[in-house]
Amino acid sequence: MLVTNNQIEVLVPHEECAVPRRRSLHPSGIILDTSLVVSFHPQFTTSDDRLFHFHCFHQKKKNSKNLEIGTPTKDEKDPSKPTCAYSILRFPGGPSVGLVSLGQTVYHQWKCEQFQNSCLHVRNCALVAGTVRYILIDEQGCSKEPQLLPDLSYLNPNEVGVNVTVFGVVDSSIVHFECELLLQPKQNDICPTRQCSNQTEQPDESTEANRYRSRREAKEIIEPILEVQSQKIEISEFGK
Repeated sequence: MLVTNNQIEVLVPHEECAVPRRRSLHPSGIILDTSLVVSFHPQFTTSDDRLFHFHCFHQKKKNSKNLEIGTPTKDEKDPSKPTCAYSILRFPGGPSVGLVSLGQTVYHQWKCEQFQNSCLHVRNCALVAGTVRYILIDEQGCSKEPQLLPDLSYLNPNEVGVNVTVFGVVDSSIVHFECELLLQPKQNDICPTRQCSNQTEQPDESTEANRYRSRREAKEIIEPILEVQSQKIEISEFGK
């Protein structure tokens, strides 16, 4: 870290520090995410502490194996490909959060743009703390821990959201969430409904067969599945 003229320059050795990275398909490249915590006391957490999240996109050059740093320009975006994001907001339509408190209510939002005649389906979500993953939403898109993460609300074909009371894990105060997004074709111009609250009831065989067939057909029609990651958040044990 270098401080000059009231400016701070930070050099992150991403290979030595094993900074998490993930592949972006649309546009093609590599995304690196890391966080920097600035503390003003060596032992205690204060209200002046700050959490900075770095989101770096290394775009793959066309007809080349080299990667360049930058944000894709408007002309480089493929209008036929969906653009999806997972954000944790202070409230619906509000700003993204960085530092939160246990028991605080935040809004988890999944949203896609630039796609038509399809329905957004969120599934296989996990809370990630360091190298440990805690599965919260299963392959059918139903919550495995409804007391922590309620079943999701499908607001329209391209947006899903839910209010969540902030929770954390014992061994890490900095976490993020990962999910898979599946864009399923509409059925008679209508998005298929999600039934999670009655999972314990004995399912009808014909209904289960139709659900299985729909999932199978969706996988065959739309490839690949999109993977999204929320920003990292720092969880405080005490309210502000």
